[in-house]
Amino acid sequence: MSQALALPRPHSLAPPRIRINWDPPFFLGLIAPAVLLGFLRLWAFFLAPRYGVYFTSELVLVAYAYFALARAVFMHHRGHDRDGKYDRARALKADQDFHRECRARLPGWAACAAPAFALTILADVLTKGWGREWLYLALLVVLAVEIRIWMRFGPAFIVACAKWSPPAPIAFGEARRLVETNKLLVKASFLVPTLIFFAVAIGAISIYRRLGAFIMSLVPDPSMAFYYAVSFFAVLAGLALWLNCRWSWEVLRRLRGPLTLEEVVNAGRDLRRNPRLKRLLSPPAKRR
Repeated sequence: MSQALALPRPHSLAPPRIRINWDPPFFLGLIAPAVLLGFLRLWAFFLAPRYGVYFTSELVLVAYAYFALARAVFMHHRGHDRDGKYDRARALKADQDFHRECRARLPGWAACAAPAFALTILADVLTKGWGREWLYLALLVVLAVEIRIWMRFGPAFIVACAKWSPPAPIAFGEARRLVETNKLLVKASFLVPTLIFFAVAIGAISIYRRLGAFIMSLVPDPSMAFYYAVSFFAVLAGLALWLNCRWSWEVLRRLRGPLTLEEVVNAGRDLRRNPRLKRLLSPPAKRR
């Protein structure tokens, strides 16, 4: 009897926990931006300081990283249905919508990026005569600033890209207000993918040289060092994109707000299919 009276609680009407079907087409869509991010990271970290263009290269890397993340999050939310199943038709339409809107907003974005590029070029000119020690110090400072900006504005950026519905503009202000209203939930959940990525990245970088030496001993080709470095950073970039896509889906499920009429109807159908509730509401059997 106690089991029959165990009715679903009010919060059971909330959207259920969705198991996302990570189909191969979605992963294939992450390969190209991950490889390009791996090359840009290799160039900015190892090669750009030698040619005196570190700050400009770092800005190019950061700009493309945010672009790739915005596209991955947008494609992930538009390419999967509400049950988390990949739909190729939805994904193709999302890809067309994203690039069409980006082309339409490219002049405005270029106007905003021009002053930043001018500052980085000036920084490259002013630091051209610096020694290697000072350049590494500047690299660490830039990396610390990037991490600080990411932790401060990253969640709102991801939420805005996930909720973007073209042709309307990206609502960064609305996303920031939503994140600030649910700061405890968002910040606590955002720490999980961030800490996972940093733990994997630190562990991978610690074996970077040893793994590279082992691969070079197997394939003693000078070009293999380049391919290995690009692949190494590409894997880390792909992991970062995947973790943030998954986090965006989970956090939006929690921040969805009031239920729509469709969700209430679906929840009612689920309640009627509940065997315990059906037994409780069914009329008692007549005794012979």
